[in-house]
Amino acid sequence: SVTSVTVEPNESQDIDILVTPAENVVADTYVIPVRAQAGSFDEEVELETVITGMYDIELTTPSGNLSSDVTAGGKTTIDLVINNTGTADLLDIELSADTPPNWDVSCDKDEIPAIEAGGSERVKATIEAPNDAIAGDYVTSIKASTSHVSDEAVFRLSVKTSTLWGLVGVGIIIVVLGGLYFVFKKYGRR
Repeated sequence: SVTSVTVEPNESQDIDILVTPAENVVADTYVIPVRAQAGSFDEEVELETVITGMYDIELTTPSGNLSSDVTAGGKTTIDLVINNTGTADLLDIELSADTPPNWDVSCDKDEIPAIEAGGSERVKATIEAPNDAIAGDYVTSIKASTSHVSDEAVFRLSVKTSTLWGLVGVGIIIVVLGGLYFVFKKYGRR
């Protein structure tokens, strides 16, 4: 902010103008009028500045929960939300995953053409555990990236063993107990 400057006849004076945009300003071209006045003389010039915007991306879930359960050999579906938290549009967003060995992740949209500034996009990710997965916790990370920014969400997946094997075990125990009963009933105590 300059209130006055002294300029001698047939001379010039340089003035630096510093423009600081607001943090949430939208990417666009803006005109900044600059006015000089001396007595009855008045002159105005319009400076133009181009705000390219700030790139920022967030990958999360609607609830913010980054954990899920899956059965060995089964699948679980996770709803993902990709938020453009910057002031510039995001283009060509790609989704990728880093999984434990023999796991598989597929998304209903592997690539998103664009998300406007302040906008969001929902994606469904299906995570499949292998048949031989041992019960326990596993980590899978899903990444959303553009040429400018990226974000990663790390999911904790708890693998539960199939109840089928529990039922088979109970069936074996019942058969053995039935066999013992039959043997003691037929031959008694001797």
